[in-house]
Parts: sequence; structure tokens; C-alpha cells
Amino acid sequence: MNVTGIHNLTAGILFDVIQCLIERDFSYNTEDSRQAYRLVKDALRDPNNTKVVVILHSQGAIEGALMVDWLLADLPHAIFQKLEIYTFGAAANHFNNPAISGIPSESPVRTLRDPTREEPTKRVIRHIEHYANQGDFVARWGVLNFTKGFNYRNNRFVGQVIERKGATGHLLCQHYLDYMFEWGEEGLVAASNAFMDSLMVVDRQVAEEREGYDAVIRLLDGEAVVKMPVKEVSRLWEYRNGGSPSD
Repeated sequence: MNVTGIHNLTAGILFDVIQCLIERDFSYNTEDSRQAYRLVKDALRDPNNTKVVVILHSQGAIEGALMVDWLLADLPHAIFQKLEIYTFGAAANHFNNPAISGIPSESPVRTLRDPTREEPTKRVIRHIEHYANQGDFVARWGVLNFTKGFNYRNNRFVGQVIERKGATGHLLCQHYLDYMFEWGEEGLVAASNAFMDSLMVVDRQVAEEREGYDAVIRLLDGEAVVKMPVKEVSRLWEYRNGGSPSD
């Protein structure tokens, strides 16, 4: 397993914010996002790689979203089945992930369907999760604003959003990973913690509008609103202690 990091150098909070606004509002690809595009593209095209996991934090989510836009325009959709993306305190204003039609591609005839009967749809990128602290100032004008704001229907921000209520802080390790993966005995991640055991509310209407019918079926099983432990929703949690999701 190879781990590759891309360091986005800081120029101080003032100039970093200015750079974020330029990148985000003008879709300007900096050297970091271009480097990420090349590295992830090469990793996806490598036949020896069965899985490519991308972790993005803060401004990195802006650059990651722009990177994904380029990749989606440049690579065949089938290759994205090996890609997974996890963001923390994302400052991005969008995250694209096109839907794949439920109609078999080999079918030569498009049959007439009842428009009132939804068919499951899948996404080009199978797994995208966004983690955000409720009081994280970057997440509040990033992922939380564009997925939960009063005009969220006007935005295209695909991916499961897992919000930690009442939490503040923006640092990746101190304010996110330390609470998600608390240490237990013998240097292993504990089987449970307050955040992963907490209940998250999944609303059918909101999930359907943001994610499509497939996500609603998978999470809600026909119910309008359900409460589920975060650990049952989080795919990232399955990677603890060297584990790996079954699919």
C-alpha cells in the first residue's frame, strides 16, 4: 500500500483565505490541484491498484473537487469504481458525482416506465463521505452551507454528510480523527466512542434530493425518517485497526 501526500503550503490565514476564494469562486486550479489530478489519475489507471482512497481536509476539498471535475471529464466512468473520497472540514462549494442510469447499457431498447416508480441509481464514484464539526468555521461556510443552507437545492454537493453536533475546531487530527478513532487497549482503536455511537437523523426527502434514490433505499429502507448510529453509516469506520470494507 502506497501513501502519497500533497502539501498545500500556507502563506498565513489572510492569504490562504484569499487563495481559497479565488480557487473556489473562479474554479482556478492551483499547482496543488494539478499535481493531485496527475497523481490520482495515474493511480486510477494503474491496473495493479484495486482501490484508491483520497483524504481531503479544509482547502484540500476545494482542490479535490476541482480535481474530480477534471478526472470525470478525462477518464472512463468504469475506472472510478475503485475510487473513494473522504473529506474533513471541507471548504468546497461543490462536489460532483454523476449518476449512472439503472437501465442496462447492453439493452438496445429503452422501455417505457412508470414515472411514479423510481429505479435505483448508482454514482460514478461509489463512496464519498464528508465529515464536519457543527462549529467548524470552515465547514460552516463550506460543506455545511452548501448542503444544509436554505438554498441547498440550488447546489451540487454530492456525498454523505456526517455532522458532529456541538463540536468545534478545524484541525484534522485534534478536532476530527481523535474523536472518530479513540484509542483503546493495546494501541488499538476502541470498538466504540461517543461520536460513533451517537445517532444521526437521515431524512428521506433531503437524502433523495441530494443523493438520488439509491442512497435512500440503502439507508432508509422505505422509512421517511430514521435515526442510525454513525458507525452504521460511516464507511470510513470500517477501516479502523487495519480493517477494510467487504466491498
